[in-house]
Amino acid sequence: MNILAFDPGRVRLDYSLFRDAERKPIITGHVPEPDMTADPADAVADAVGSALNYGEIGLCVVRVVFGGEAFKTCAIADWLVLERLHEMIPQSPLHLPRAIETVRAVMRCRPEIPVVLDFETAFFAGLPERETVYAIDPGLSAALRLRRYGYHGIYHRAACHEAAHKAANREAPASPLRILSICLEPKPEVAAVVGIRPVYVTSGSTPLEGLPGRTSCGDLDPSLPGLLMRRELGPERVDELLTKESGLSALAGRMTDLDEILTVDDPSLNAARDYFLYRLLQACGAGAAAMGGLDGVALSGRYRKAAGQIREWVVSSFAERFLSGKLRYGVTMLEASRDRIMADDAMGTAPQILARIKDAAPVP
Repeated sequence: MNILAFDPGRVRLDYSLFRDAERKPIITGHVPEPDMTADPADAVADAVGSALNYGEIGLCVVRVVFGGEAFKTCAIADWLVLERLHEMIPQSPLHLPRAIETVRAVMRCRPEIPVVLDFETAFFAGLPERETVYAIDPGLSAALRLRRYGYHGIYHRAACHEAAHKAANREAPASPLRILSICLEPKPEVAAVVGIRPVYVTSGSTPLEGLPGRTSCGDLDPSLPGLLMRRELGPERVDELLTKESGLSALAGRMTDLDEILTVDDPSLNAARDYFLYRLLQACGAGAAAMGGLDGVALSGRYRKAAGQIREWVVSSFAERFLSGKLRYGVTMLEASRDRIMADDAMGTAPQILARIKDAAPVP
């Protein structure tokens, strides 16, 4: 069975085609994504057309960054699901519109192909309350649906599963594993996971909170955006500054990424490297404290060169200095890409899809 995976981004639509459980995609590609208010039917049709050259498509899967508290697992797309997502747009105005329009375009282009929605926030639906709340008026939080989420749940879930599998092959753990999951993406994220339940995550109500990213500032004094706006920058300009002109690239004085920062010997990158590793150290310490200890570390994300450096850093600068060198199950590096993980998630949902199709009433 061929599975077509879509990743709707802010500037383009990425896609990959997989055959069954093969780890490498048959094809990958991207098409420029239309303006947010436009219908991306042409972009989706191009991707589907390319995929059909390699045989019929059995399933499509679409990455959805935000599913709130409504979607705690993968969901099969239908018009009721899309309507519910549309109601949640105020909670994620930058990401949900693109995902919704992509799903609609797939359903219109090839209505016979089931579409699975894979939510990044689903993994974090079970965070303990102490981790989700902000210290502001509870009524206001409830009215505005303010709570902390994680935004790389697809990677974290797969990485922790891989770490648990690796540990089980060595011995049967007497208690749930305490895994520190470090996701190395343009917006990095650390999660602390006990067994299969996350108890800590660096991201917040939006992905801006937490570790510094490629162009995003990370944790910031809450009064600074207001101060910047009072300097006549305006809310749109402040948002642009904090999300697209800050972070590690700002500290380096040019556009860069984690692979370069952590693997290239360039003095101009020292400030960005030191700052990132310092903030990562703080996040790892907080995650270990939230779990009451640490058994292993799992690395995932697109920055594979950086992952090698972080693996060495975990052992030399974290485990040896703060854990007396005792990291019982070591460091697991997840090799699978996010689109391959999404394809696996879609295949795992296939029995549910087939059951729904079997029980569906015939169309009059």
